[in-house]
Amino acid sequence: MKDYIDASWVIVDRATGQPVLETFDFELCQFVNIQRFQVVPIMAWLQHLNHQR
Repeated sequence: MKDYIDASWVIVDRATGQPVLETFDFELCQFVNIQRFQVVPIMAWLQHLNHQR
């Protein structure tokens, strides 16, 4: 069980792996084309960035 609340999400281009935008609107995430983009909770995105170091 996670002990934090997802406060924002990063929309990532699946083809390039690059972030496109950060949003605080969860409803917007419901309309993302998941074939082309991945919706990543901000905490997971930041952990991903730290892991790359």
